[in-house]
Amino acid sequence: METAFVQELGYKETEFGRCLCLKIRRYDDKPMTWREVWATFADRYPSQWAVQFFPPAGELVDEANIYHLFVLEGEPVGVNIKR
Repeated sequence: METAFVQELGYKETEFGRCLCLKIRRYDDKPMTWREVWATFADRYPSQWAVQFFPPAGELVDEANIYHLFVLEGEPVGVNIKR
């Protein structure tokens, strides 16, 4: 049984190129571990890269237990820690 779901918010043009914006959350609204967020993302978007940003306080949107990701259309240049 799935405990979490993904809501696609559409595409945005960013400095990283075109990105698909997502919200990931649990059905019961409880917090998720990093591993749970990653597993939910990886199940739906295998082999794709995503980023999560942490804004300054004045730009914070604090939606409890909702995780915002931006799915990239390719591999980001220079950030793959395995290379």
